[in-house]
Amino acid sequence: MSNTYRMTAVLFLTAAAAMADSAADVLAADKGWATAIQKMDYPALEKMLADELVYTHSSGLIDSKRQYIDNLKTGAQKYNQVDHVEPKVQVHGSTAVLTTGLKMDTTTKGVNQKAMFRLIHVWVKKGGTWQMVAHQTTRLP
Repeated sequence: MSNTYRMTAVLFLTAAAAMADSAADVLAADKGWATAIQKMDYPALEKMLADELVYTHSSGLIDSKRQYIDNLKTGAQKYNQVDHVEPKVQVHGSTAVLTTGLKMDTTTKGVNQKAMFRLIHVWVKKGGTWQMVAHQTTRLP
């Protein structure tokens, strides 16, 4: 076995391990988002949501980071329960895409709803930390 082959194999395995670690980190960040919105942990949300966040609700309404957090603070939007269903993470360098089913129990403008969604989150690694830059949900029938 040549040194070039060994070096290539080591680099490949190292890259594969790093991608697996990154995928696990992104999934942990996403579950952290779910916990933060349920507990109304605004300091955690301030850190994990990028300033340029585009948060697209299943209704088509689009919020900025500020609008989204403000809606949580005023009670216009409340997340009672959020559960990931079969999440998958694809890592592309410093960008990751998480797709998952999502069971949600929410209260929007005083109306309680339980529903299933498909969710896409885009995360970007900035300064060693994963931040959400895009959210999109689609309500399932």
